[in-house]
Amino acid sequence: MTDTATTGLTDTEAAEFRQKCVDFMDQYGTKPAANLDDQKAFLAASAGAGLAGLPVAAEYGGGGLTLAHEKIWREVKGNYPMPDGEFIISHGMCLPMLAEYGTHEQKERFLADNISGKTMWCQMFSEPGAGSDVASLQTKAELDGDEWVLNGQKVWTTLAHKSDYGLVVARTDPDQVKHAGISMFILDMRGQGVEIRPIHQIDGGSHFNEVFMTDARIPKDWLEPRHGDVDVRACRHRWRRRRQDQPAELQDAAQGRRVDRPDQQSGGARSDDEDLVDGDLQVAGGDEDPRRDEGR
Repeated sequence: MTDTATTGLTDTEAAEFRQKCVDFMDQYGTKPAANLDDQKAFLAASAGAGLAGLPVAAEYGGGGLTLAHEKIWREVKGNYPMPDGEFIISHGMCLPMLAEYGTHEQKERFLADNISGKTMWCQMFSEPGAGSDVASLQTKAELDGDEWVLNGQKVWTTLAHKSDYGLVVARTDPDQVKHAGISMFILDMRGQGVEIRPIHQIDGGSHFNEVFMTDARIPKDWLEPRHGDVDVRACRHRWRRRRQDQPAELQDAAQGRRVDRPDQQSGGARSDDEDLVDGDLQVAGGDEDPRRDEGR
């Protein structure tokens, strides 16, 4: 057996898988992706080769392998120009949340397309009055028959204008203390009642967005379990621990290698890709946005 870097794999298995990753990247990853279509093509190819969503069960479109395989894949991938940088949130945050906490039906419907890059996802936590203090959020969701009705505003949402779906946190029980009574939902970013307004950056780009929800309706079963049980108090310790364990290329991406940091571009605010990395706001005993915004 090998050291902890490849736990569960023999030396031969690890070497063979690493070579498979190198061969794939030599074929598909030698040039930076020129646009979103190129990134989607890379992800489709990686999914076809069994190199996407490695720890996710094969029945949901993943590789059905282990975290040891994922670590090797990320190490190899980090030696090449980043081919899928705009999926840093879709894959680094939304995918882990869906894979770990989604219902069977949600996983069947959404995971395969997420993994293969057919769809892009964003996450919506920050609000004008609730930056790193997620517990102060005002966006609300009310159940109306078989649908949830969402009303509120999110801000600094990275790539919302390019995303097909998003994960959004909203208050479902206003009678609870502020860090409780919060739930997470899947939102169709192109659905009725959802308005996306790009934030124009000093460099001329529009990487971040405001998202307005006005009587936006989503199916009842697009609630991420469990109802009202997103614990926003426990994030800091877990986030810091997992942050230390991240591969270098994922840390680089989160800090601006491909996804520009908003505090560098937009006057001190942070985007949701900085707020939570690797799906760290967890349902049922999970995590809060780990850092305070001194500038807000």
